[in-house]
Amino acid sequence: MERENILLPGEIITAIHIPELPESTCSGYLKLKERGAWDFAVVSVAAVVQKNGSTFKSGTIALGGVAPIPWLEQGVSAQMAGLNAGEESIAQISKQALSKAEPLAQNIYKVPLAQNMIKKLLLKLEA
Repeated sequence: MERENILLPGEIITAIHIPELPESTCSGYLKLKERGAWDFAVVSVAAVVQKNGSTFKSGTIALGGVAPIPWLEQGVSAQMAGLNAGEESIAQISKQALSKAEPLAQNIYKVPLAQNMIKKLLLKLEA
């Protein structure tokens, strides 16, 4: 559910609860930027995966910098369940990322960037 919260004058946030991840779950984030660490991401990728040995039980992948809002890569995320966490299968599903995207001519270069970053991050989480 998406919801925007606007604090009124005098209101403050007193707590943020982030639940612990289940056992055998790992996550990661990669950011491709043009200049320094504080630069906006050209493309970024975040993933949360749950593994069972050398197999992914589940996974969720989100991308930044490829759409007006963060892009939940549902195609790849749906294929993660039961996927062998090897380089060949990761490369194969990474190529399918953004298959439903409709990039503009000026940002079509971001599709292969995002695909390669997904592959790189999943290989890192697979280790």
